[in-house]
Amino acid sequence: MLSENQDSITNTSTCSLAGLIWSVADLLRSDFKQSQYGRIILPFTVLRHLECVLADSKDKVAWQIPAWLLQLLRQQLSSEL
Repeated sequence: MLSENQDSITNTSTCSLAGLIWSVADLLRSDFKQSQYGRIILPFTVLRHLECVLADSKDKVAWQIPAWLLQLLRQQLSSEL
């Protein structure tokens, strides 16, 4: 009985999470043409994958990035937006 209840809760949580993901996807789609999806989604997917793969070494190498380089990147990103 407890297992059935846990399955029900898990299923409900999964459905609500899936609903949230689809609603966000719908919001994003409204800003982009269908032909632009690949140019927008693919780079973010690759970045997220790299972030996950390199998570263990992030703390070891993050200190090596000089502050001026981070500032330069921030300026460049803000000027592109």
